[in-house]
Amino acid sequence: MNTVLFKNFDKIKKESWDKLVYSSSHNTIFQTLEWNRAWWESYSSSNELFIIFIVSNEELEAIAPLYIHIYNKKRVLKFIGTGRSDYLDFIYIQDKPESLFALLKFIDIKKHMWDETAFDNILSESRTNGLLKDYSKITNLKLSLYSSKPCPILEIDDDKNILHQITNKKHLVTLEKQIEKKGKLEIIHLYDKDRILDYLNIFFEQHINRQSTANISSLFLDENTRNFYKRFLVSLSENKNIIFTVINCNKTPIAFHLGFVFNKTFYFYKPSFNISWFRFSPGQLLLKKLFEYIIQSDINVLDFGSGEDQYKNRFSNKEQTINSYKIHKTFISAQFFNLASSLNKNKLAQKIIDQFKNIGPTKTLTNVFKRIFSCIFNIKEIFLYKVKDRSKIEYTPRSVRETITIREVGISDLFNLDHFESNEKRNSYIHKSFQRYKDDQRCLGAFKHDKLSAIAWIKTNNSITISETDTIINNIAYCHTVNNCLTVPKYRNMGLYKLLLEEITKTYESNEIYIYCETKNIASIKGIEQFFNLLYRLYRLRIFGISFKIKLNA
Repeated sequence: MNTVLFKNFDKIKKESWDKLVYSSSHNTIFQTLEWNRAWWESYSSSNELFIIFIVSNEELEAIAPLYIHIYNKKRVLKFIGTGRSDYLDFIYIQDKPESLFALLKFIDIKKHMWDETAFDNILSESRTNGLLKDYSKITNLKLSLYSSKPCPILEIDDDKNILHQITNKKHLVTLEKQIEKKGKLEIIHLYDKDRILDYLNIFFEQHINRQSTANISSLFLDENTRNFYKRFLVSLSENKNIIFTVINCNKTPIAFHLGFVFNKTFYFYKPSFNISWFRFSPGQLLLKKLFEYIIQSDINVLDFGSGEDQYKNRFSNKEQTINSYKIHKTFISAQFFNLASSLNKNKLAQKIIDQFKNIGPTKTLTNVFKRIFSCIFNIKEIFLYKVKDRSKIEYTPRSVRETITIREVGISDLFNLDHFESNEKRNSYIHKSFQRYKDDQRCLGAFKHDKLSAIAWIKTNNSITISETDTIINNIAYCHTVNNCLTVPKYRNMGLYKLLLEEITKTYESNEIYIYCETKNIASIKGIEQFFNLLYRLYRLRIFGISFKIKLNA
């Protein structure tokens, strides 16, 4: 056997690589040369390619598609595709384990080039799991299993009865009819790279917005990732491995799915949908249409990829797992890693670590003690107001409102709210707002020159809930509570908050309206007291986690 190390893709022959991929029983779309090359061209910065070939009798028998990730002066040997591939592995014929041993031996010989390895996302059914353990026993390398994740799949029978049963489920049929009432429904399956690229930016935007409602940063915020998708779309579409599904309603895209077809397996890879349509569950309609596509295709398996999403468990009938390993050079480094992993899994240890994280960065020792003290002793003071008699309210002259438009705000408007210092804060706000929409709260916005400048949320209920002081005031007839008001900093001191409150008092002129705010928020109090009378002072004192609540009449 001969061993060859490649530091770039230039001399690698596609025919030899692909032949080995197709003859290997546990290799997937993520082991193809096109996928690996596209990933490397997108993420090669500060990394070093480390591809190993095992050649015997001029035949390629095994490939280790690896690279060295250099971070904080630490060199970690990883699979190419890490972070973007559901399944990773060495490429070899499963009944020839000696070729994998040859790869591992070469990695051991070159251990001066790396500090540790991280072999992620190896399917539990692959022989690699056992061979890694066997090889570590006969060498000084220490192997640690640090992660296992489920990967649900749907095995499809020959007559595809299971898919017919799913697509004919009453709630899916009803859902499709509800969307059809909103406009003409159109399902498009695309394979041509040029047509797919026309939709790609909309697809990215939908995914970014959808993830922000779950308080998650979308991978498409990263330019390298967007370039990676464009690259593999071009290369894989040539082999007809790409299928891009578009669902239009009145020619407006409401859902997308980017997936792969490889070796009679359909890979459910990356869905997105227009979050403004969330009440119509476009994600479920997307699944229904993909199932209908598979019924008409020569596909035996629907692979949902890694993760425990509820819909995956609902539609799958078999669960695989993927395992991730680390290989350490010494016994001591392995023990330190195992100890750190144990602490990470221990709930009590994690709570202690989180407490220190919550203290956050501070400039002085005094601030540290203040933060710690606030965790032990905390007091909140809230003013609760009730709307005045409308006849006693002085309303703003019409001329003042000429450049201001006040209307109801949809979730899509909030994506353009120019207020947040970081993407994390934006995601957190969008996530909380999305929960309010799901709770049937209304959002009223003030637009200055068509730019959303201030908002106020209105909740309708028979009680008032003030989470800041853990207070619930019951036995109140049908009322409206104004909460979570916000004005974009550059539009403050323009009277927008006052205009919103004024609009709310007019809109709900026949109902009781309540509003609350913290006593230290002097600017808001000035606006509130033009339309509301103080009703209660609410206090919550928390000492060592024990809460004491006080409610005083104004």
